[in-house]
Amino acid sequence: ATEERWVSQGGKEKDKPAILKEKLSLEEWKVVAAVQKILQPFKVASRQLQGEGIAGNRSTSGGFDEYFQVVEMLLDHLELAVQEMIIEENDDQIMEEVQLFEDMDAKTRRLLKVYIKLGWKKLNDYYGKLTSTAYVAAVVFHPCKKWRTLERLWNQLPSRQTSVWKKTYERNLTTIWEEKYQNKANEADPNDASAAGTASALDYIERRLAFSRSLATPDSQERQSQRQQQSVAMPPQDELDQYLSEPPVDNIAYKADPIGWWRDVGVVRFPQLSYMAVDFLTIASSSAEAERDFSSCGRMVTPLRFRLRRHIVAMAQCLRSWSKAGIYQPTLPLSLLEGDNWRQVLQLVGRITVDSNNEDQH
Repeated sequence: ATEERWVSQGGKEKDKPAILKEKLSLEEWKVVAAVQKILQPFKVASRQLQGEGIAGNRSTSGGFDEYFQVVEMLLDHLELAVQEMIIEENDDQIMEEVQLFEDMDAKTRRLLKVYIKLGWKKLNDYYGKLTSTAYVAAVVFHPCKKWRTLERLWNQLPSRQTSVWKKTYERNLTTIWEEKYQNKANEADPNDASAAGTASALDYIERRLAFSRSLATPDSQERQSQRQQQSVAMPPQDELDQYLSEPPVDNIAYKADPIGWWRDVGVVRFPQLSYMAVDFLTIASSSAEAERDFSSCGRMVTPLRFRLRRHIVAMAQCLRSWSKAGIYQPTLPLSLLEGDNWRQVLQLVGRITVDSNNEDQH
């Protein structure tokens, strides 16, 4: 439209709009395409950690247990990018290696590699700050992950190849367990703990890491197997020891819903430990879900509702959030009242008594 207007006005070079003068060359478009490929996994990772925001889709707020896998995937992605390779996924969810800097001059390649290395350094610095026991506990209390996931992720890290890191976190978990949960009285029904999310298929992060693991050497796989056997051989002493001594649960239904396992199985076998597990697993990985609730509050308090009291707004938003997460089910879904037969619906649920003779007067 801009070019057509310029041509209709005479098409003089001095009157040519700046947007028509500044155009990207073919080489510059290649750089844009390469940068887009480099940033694509970061887009996936951001969405993974902030959650779907939709009940029934994996998680509404993301999980604390996902941090290590996400960062490992991104570091691996940048390391491959420095080698001018990236892993892409086709429509059939099949991973394959592709060239990143194809048909690009050497100078541009060197410059992009410098930027990629700087990005790797910054991300690795942040990775080093994920030392809180909460991050590890969320992975350990995921019944389908446990220590095995961390051992696989950190198998190739020099700082993690010794058993010191695991002993440190085991000691921290044991301290928290003994001080806060081991003798905790049953104050609430653990069945109230619920998490939205149904398992469908491995998400992008896990498929990406699985592809990288498929390239691992036989030696590293053998070492991993030995560690798992040693872990299983540990004699259980209490609920925490017994839980950690067992191998991860191989059930796709609980992969996206770890709290579901603690609700269905864990609360029976490990009644005290289930409190500790749920506390760590319910830590949101980002503030995205809370910000969604803030936006919902803004939409609720319109100019026609400006006299709503704060506690009414808070209660309404809590009910909305709990219903969305599957924790609370309203006795009368409002969607049933949208049709013309709303009187019959209310009558069936016993909300009102409708006089058939005076129905038209209501």
